[in-house]
Amino acid sequence: RAPVKIAYEDTAVGRIARGRELARELNCYGCHTIEGDIAATIHQYYTDDSSVDDNFPFGKRFMPPLLWGEGAKIQNDWLFKFFNNVEMLRPWLNARMPSFYLTTEDATLLVEYFAGLSQHESEVLDDTMLPVVKYLQQVHSGDSDSADPHWFMNERFDDEADWLRNYALRHNQARFYDFDDTTAENAEERADALSLGFETSFNRASFLSKVYDIPYPFTDTLLHRVDDDRFKLGEAFFYDQRCLACHVAGDPSVPGTTTDIKAPNFGLTAKRLRYDWVVKWLQNPQAIQPGANMPQIFQNGESAYAALSGEAREQKEAKFGSDMTDQAHLLVDFLFELGNRNYTAIQPGALDAAETGGSEGDGEEIDFDAAGEEAPEEVEVDF
Repeated sequence: RAPVKIAYEDTAVGRIARGRELARELNCYGCHTIEGDIAATIHQYYTDDSSVDDNFPFGKRFMPPLLWGEGAKIQNDWLFKFFNNVEMLRPWLNARMPSFYLTTEDATLLVEYFAGLSQHESEVLDDTMLPVVKYLQQVHSGDSDSADPHWFMNERFDDEADWLRNYALRHNQARFYDFDDTTAENAEERADALSLGFETSFNRASFLSKVYDIPYPFTDTLLHRVDDDRFKLGEAFFYDQRCLACHVAGDPSVPGTTTDIKAPNFGLTAKRLRYDWVVKWLQNPQAIQPGANMPQIFQNGESAYAALSGEAREQKEAKFGSDMTDQAHLLVDFLFELGNRNYTAIQPGALDAAETGGSEGDGEEIDFDAAGEEAPEEVEVDF
């Protein structure tokens, strides 16, 4: 039998093969989940129980970060430097990332590894679900009278349905009960029982295939600079969303910044994160990082002000943009310009509250899952 040969040259699989061995040698998997089916060793000491106190040192908030999809998230040059000169990104964690003092070649291998993982996952998602995509295009176009939107009930797509179910469960995009049809007594009831699980999983797979479709080695040709008017408009939208309830934006020593930091500093966004990734993160954070303490700003893919009615909504959307796309780009433009200007943002009223010993926004509860009794509907995305 001929040995397996990997096409190393300029392919995603080659980048993965070259970098995985080094990641194991450095024990990256000891603290981080990098590939979806390889759980971090340290996670055995933490609990997934959401009922524990927010400051419980072995609660989910204190786990080292998930690095699944890191290659689509991080700018390559920043990650290259980070390996040898680690910056503190999450000061609330007890586990600390060491600096490795890698050679140029080894640091490059790891950057290529993360990029390759994202690229390969995008390719697999696209290739695996392509037959379903083509079938659903027929359904929605009306080209076939026999086409059924419940594609997962069609024996022709048994392999794709099994693959998607396993993918969704392995990556926490769905739960086992989302695919529970044990009480169904006929095909129609079974289709109804499985419909939401497969619809959610399909939409998330479609979304993630675009998130992970990244170029390498070049990440972005734009500087993402904006003028003062757009910067100020973005700042107003930023304050309106109360992002500083969990984040710092700039110098954390400036009076009025939050002392209960629960998320990375926005001041690093411009040099650390990919612009397109941040836009997609705002659109669906739970798809990109299941369980993240990030509120769903854009419910069901709509405007951040969709819950408002009448004149209140009209005024907000006339000022900040009428839909998710306009508002997300406005916010990300502000965050990138904030970093480029070394600007520190302080929530209006926070400085006065700090001086009087209070906390701006006392008593206000933030729904980090933004789901209430029911999870929000998934944004329907076309491959």
